[in-house]
Formats: sequence, structure tokens, C-alpha cells
Amino acid sequence: MKRLLTLVCLVPAMAMAVIPPYHETFDTSSSVSNYKFLDANGDGKTWKYSGLLDQQTGETDYCIGIDGQKDGTDDWAITPSVYLTAGTYYEFTADVRAWSSKWEETFEMWVGTSATLAGMTTQLLEATSTKVNEYRRYTVGFMPEKSGAYYFAIRHHNEGDSFAFYVDNISVERSTTETAPEMPKMTLVPDWNGALKAAVNFTTPTKSLGGADITSLTKAEVFRDGELIATIEDIETGKDYTYTDTGMEKGYHEYAVTVSSAKGTSPKATGRRWCGVPKPARPASCKVVETEENGVVTVSWTPVTTDVDGYEMNPDLISYVVLTPVNSTEFIYWGWKVKGESLTFNALRDGMRQDIFYGGVYAITDEGYSPSAPATDYLFIGDPYPLPFRESYADGVPSYLFGGGRTAGNGGQLTIYRDAQVADVSAQDGDNGFMMSQIDYKESAVKLILGKFVLPEGQSRLSFWYFSKDLEGENANTVDVWVNDSEGVRHEVATFEQTGAERNKWYEAVTALDDFAGETVTIELNITCVSRVFTIMDNFAVESLEDAITSLSAPTSAPLKIYDLQGRPLSSPTRGITIINGRKCVSKD
Repeated sequence: MKRLLTLVCLVPAMAMAVIPPYHETFDTSSSVSNYKFLDANGDGKTWKYSGLLDQQTGETDYCIGIDGQKDGTDDWAITPSVYLTAGTYYEFTADVRAWSSKWEETFEMWVGTSATLAGMTTQLLEATSTKVNEYRRYTVGFMPEKSGAYYFAIRHHNEGDSFAFYVDNISVERSTTETAPEMPKMTLVPDWNGALKAAVNFTTPTKSLGGADITSLTKAEVFRDGELIATIEDIETGKDYTYTDTGMEKGYHEYAVTVSSAKGTSPKATGRRWCGVPKPARPASCKVVETEENGVVTVSWTPVTTDVDGYEMNPDLISYVVLTPVNSTEFIYWGWKVKGESLTFNALRDGMRQDIFYGGVYAITDEGYSPSAPATDYLFIGDPYPLPFRESYADGVPSYLFGGGRTAGNGGQLTIYRDAQVADVSAQDGDNGFMMSQIDYKESAVKLILGKFVLPEGQSRLSFWYFSKDLEGENANTVDVWVNDSEGVRHEVATFEQTGAERNKWYEAVTALDDFAGETVTIELNITCVSRVFTIMDNFAVESLEDAITSLSAPTSAPLKIYDLQGRPLSSPTRGITIINGRKCVSKD
């Protein structure tokens, strides 16, 4: 009776667990029903059933995957329970891949006695990174001390940003080669100077797959692209060896190393690298400044030290191309195969008083360009615009060159309109032209760059008008005034909210520029979408306070009407803010 009771107790436990061999190819969506996916970092994203389209065959390969996340990942895919017998060696295998060689994905392999984070107690594979966009097979071994149900897991654990990671063909099988040597540790190092040769470095193991000590080995074999290219005999355990391969063609090659003893052959250690001069990685950043000579700029960049796959490479093989895109197929080349970290040149186009420079920097080797290029900011160069500067886009045409660019989110666009093109909006000064920004997403922003100016030694100001349109809800869009000083440092000097007490009316915004007296500056307006898609502006002016007062009195011979902020009449402007003919002016004296 006692034996019968023991048997009855064991049956339910075994019935709940899979008896090896266990294989899962994820051919149907129901195949993940017995898997447990854990979002360990609580960001709301984790594993899911996925399909990858094969561009050559047109067929979809199904698997489990996890989409890219910013600021780190920690997600576990845990198998159904598998019943393992104490003292028996098992192999846990999975095919893994990244999305592309641009993104490094890191994973681990674990086993435990429950499908929980606390239950994952034994790490079978330490953190391993891959950039390969095709499946590679990883196999680890495990010998349980006790019989029972166990759970195997793939942990996707990136410290930084990731793009996507996929796993397919998971299996747990009893090994028939537990007495064979463990897989050797291998590194693959192509020639530093780009010659067609590569060093295959490997360390022989000291343990068998079952964990027992091994005392002797018979040989090591080196493979290139699946073909045996070298056999090294009389090798010892726990020693470092190098085989240098030559004669391959330029391109990617996969190498593998196995070691053998009298009791079997180890799994293959594999690696894939480009042999020959590789393509370089993208420069991390670049910037542009104007020199003391107007129109002459210096573009500088972060030197590249790695190839397109992220491996360290010889910087002597790398040079740089500095260019400006004209359209999708045409470019202005300022420097070709430049050495060093910067290039200085005259970027002012013929006949231009003031111009906008914008460029990018590619790294290049004999194999080709880096995949992409960082871009500089837009920079006004050349002779500063004279003051007083006034831009009203009369008849929908700008009088001066202006620039723009995304500053947050998806950015937006800047467009000049005539009165008839926007319903119920007419130019502030009646000249049939105004500027309007369109920003389709909240918290996105775009900047309007007015130009480069030398401010007077005395007082000066920036003014512009904005339109409070008759629409439902508050118009809380903002315009930040940014001034880039002569050292290239950006200052935020004012913020205006696009609202007003009355709708369908123009309102003036004025800010003093006295803190930058005598400096060469660039003035930008950063427009942010808070509640409305459109922000309408007109009549921009950069001028001395004297010119501002003169312009107010010019249209009429009537005396100026000057008031303080309490509405009391004044005979002349005083220190602070005064109202002159209905417009705010700032004075310090």
C-alpha cells in the first residue's frame, strides 16, 4: 500500500511536466500558450508571438520576439515545465538573432524550479551580445541534482537602448555527449591593416559537457564557412592557441573551432567577421562654427574608431567626407577623404550677403561610406543683416533669408501665406503676407531662425506680432526667444504664450536684447505646439530703441501718445516698459 501511495503522488507531478525531448518551433500562435513572459523592469513591454518576412522566399518565419525599448530592457521568456532526472546531462538550445548589425542585443540563458523571477536560480549562459541579423544557435548544458520539474528561460537584458530581439527553435534534450569536451572559448580578429587574413584565437576547455575534469585532448579543428581549413594536434587542456588564416575573399566569413578527446568532440564555437578593409561606423556627432572671417566655417566631428559592426578598427584606414545635401541625389562636396577631425572652408555662396550653412560628415574607407552621417545645426554665416531689420513677408514673399528646423518631437513646418490663403486672417500691417507654423503633434516644436545681427552698443529689442484666432479652447502654444551669442552659447530670453483676451486679433510681443549689446548674435524663435496645430505671426523687427520710437512716429505727424503701464500719460519714455502709440517699448534710461 505504501508503494502504491508513492506512485500515485508522483503521477500528477510528471503529468504536468513535459518529458524530454522537448521541441518548440512556434509555427502557430497557440504555441506560446504554455510560455510565461515576465516584464521584470515593469515598462509595459515584453515578449510576444512574432513573424519575420524572408525577403528572398517571401515566406514568414514565426518566432517569439520583443520590440525595441529605450533606457534598458529586462524581459524573460520561460518554457513550460520539463521533467528532468537527477544525474542526467541535458542540453538547452535556442536560435537567437538581432534586428540588424546597428543594434547590439544582450541575452542570458537560465534554469529554475518555478516560472518566476525568484525561481530562476541557475544561470547557464552569461550575458552574451549579438548584432547578427540571422539566427545563430546557442546550446548550454545542465545536470540537475534532484529529479523534478524545471523551467528554462531566455532573458533579454539590455542596459541601453535596443531595437528588436527574436528567439526560435527552443529545445531541451538529453545529451548523448556529456563526456565530450566543453565548447572552447574563441575570438576572431581580422587583420588590423585590412589585409585578407584573420587570427582565430581559442582557449581549450578543462571540463567535459557533463562537468567532469578532462586531462587530455587529441586535436582542434578550425572551419571557415563550414569547411575544415586546419587541424591542430597534440593540444593541451586550458591552453591558448592561435591559427592565422589567409587567402580568403574580401567579405564576411564565419569561423568555427571544435576540440576533441578520446570521448567525443565539443560543440562548435563560432564567430563571424568582415575580412579585409571594413566599412566604418557613423561619426557620433559633428558641429559647425563660423570663424572670425565672415562666411568661413569650421566643421568638426567625433573621430570614428569602430567598423560598421561595432568592432574596433584601425583609424588610419578611415577618412571623412564633408558635404551639404542639395536634394536626395545631389550634394555639394566641401572635403573629400579628409584626415583629422575638422575642415575649414569658405561656405558663402557667390553673391550672397548672408547664407545658411547646413552639412554632414560621413566616414569612409576603401570599402565605402559609413551607413549614415550626423548633421550640423543650421548656421547663419556671412555679413550680419543691417539694423533696423524688419520682415513682414509682404505679398507672401520674404525680404530676407530665414531658416528653420525641428527642435522637439516630430518638429513642424514653416510656411508664408497671403491673406486669401487662410480664412479670417489678414496681415497685421495690411501688406498681404504673414508667417504660419504647422505642428501636428503636441509637445513637438520647430524653430524660425531670423538671421545674424550685430546689435548696437545701446538698447535694442526684438518684436513680433501673433494672431489669436477664433477657435474653441485656449491657445496655449508658446514661442521662446533664443539668442545665440558671439561664443555660440544659446540663451532663452523670453517666452510668450499665444493667447489674448479677444479672439481674431493681433497681439504684440516685445523683448529687450540689451544684455547682448555690441555682440554678433543669431536670433531664433522656438514654437511649441501645446494646444493648437497652427501659430500665426507677422511683422518681425530687430532694432535699436531709437529706431523703434522713430518707426512708431513715422506714419503720422501727430504727437506720440506715451503712457505708463497704469495708463497715465507721459511726455517721453521713462525707464522700464512704456506704451507708445499702443505698442510696448522697453527702456533702461
